[in-house]
Amino acid sequence: MIGRVLRSWTYTSKRVLVLALLTSVFTVSILSVWQFERFSPHASGGLLPAVGVVFDHGGEDADGGGWAIEKAADENALPGQLGASSQVSTRALTPAASPGKAGARVEAAGKARVPVMRLAVVACGVHADRAKIGMKSAVMLSRRRIHFHILSDSEEVHKNVSDTLQSWPDVLKGRVTYSTHNLYYPPGENVKEWKGLFRQCATVRLFLADALSASVDSILYVDSDVVFVSPVEEIWGLFSRFNSTQLASMTPEHEEERVGWYNRHGRHPYFGKTGLNSGVMLMNLTRIRSATYQVDGKGITWSDYIVHLFRKYRNAITWGDQDILNIFFHFNPGQLYVHGCEWNYRPDHCFYRPFASCPASEARADIYLLHMNRNAAFQSRFGRLFGVLYQLYAAQEARSISPGNTSLAMSLETRLSKELATGDKRKNCDSIDGLLVKALTRGLGRLSSE
Repeated sequence: MIGRVLRSWTYTSKRVLVLALLTSVFTVSILSVWQFERFSPHASGGLLPAVGVVFDHGGEDADGGGWAIEKAADENALPGQLGASSQVSTRALTPAASPGKAGARVEAAGKARVPVMRLAVVACGVHADRAKIGMKSAVMLSRRRIHFHILSDSEEVHKNVSDTLQSWPDVLKGRVTYSTHNLYYPPGENVKEWKGLFRQCATVRLFLADALSASVDSILYVDSDVVFVSPVEEIWGLFSRFNSTQLASMTPEHEEERVGWYNRHGRHPYFGKTGLNSGVMLMNLTRIRSATYQVDGKGITWSDYIVHLFRKYRNAITWGDQDILNIFFHFNPGQLYVHGCEWNYRPDHCFYRPFASCPASEARADIYLLHMNRNAAFQSRFGRLFGVLYQLYAAQEARSISPGNTSLAMSLETRLSKELATGDKRKNCDSIDGLLVKALTRGLGRLSSE
């Protein structure tokens, strides 16, 4: 019967039927792919960080004058006792929405997705002011959207940092967002002990996968004493170098074993020949959340494994969370991507120069992030260079916080020339003044060329 009906149809009718069938198949295929990409943390099995739209922090369609702080529902909140909970509130440094745009919370249909780079900033006590300098340097050396996750144990600090961000200029509208979070530690743990394990609150980075919403796929953690010398996009790009098993990235503690700390003084297992420095750490949170580890024949999560290692080696730990990460990756080396010292340049790389230095920095003037640990910005034994750069970023007024501000490198060169005009310029870390100026000039130049 169906055959007789089809034979009775005209040629045009048959063409319409075929086109309708093809359209239906194509539509179903597109919807299937969309569903997969919408609800899968990684379309590539977790290899690359997600770059989707942040729907809860305002959008690029908003316009109008002035900044608006948007307090959204606490969608990231996790159960747990007071003092060990996660999200306080979600705020956004976004342009005030014009009437009729519903706060611009969702992108206009068909608009391309905007990549978002996420930075975790731990700001407790005296480290809050230093963290703001690092955040300022990140914004000055980036053109892409940045979301800051600010973790602190004080609502006063949250307000202080929020007020600072609100003072930033209109040029940042639609490009900088932030959220504030309470510190999170696993329920049942001694919060006071974890907070004071080394530098105040630094251990919270061990539990970022639980502290932040499951929608936060990947994050760059930087210590509060780190400043950017090159575009944030460049270190964010290291995520693309992860293989299928790697879930984090750090740099070696030392390049030269003869000055290494872990290989000479460590009392616990550590990674590689000289251990790891955790001041700059890329973290694929999706992979961390899904990872399991065997302890006594039982599979446990990343966070439970971290607690297990702490309890086992607690009496041998000196440098807190960094030691725990060294122990972790000693037993799980295949889960770490090692980036070079140029991504975490520290006083150790110039204090022992040329006996022990950072090869990439010496050969090509590659310094992407400057880590002023050991209180280097305020310690004369490392020379005056770190303090000059710190004060230069600190002195930048709100109106000058713009990406690719080329005058920054010239100001650094002028200040260093003046500051180092007297005394032994070759002493300690002052000898890298030329390398630092060159690195900053190139970093700003790469932004300007985009």
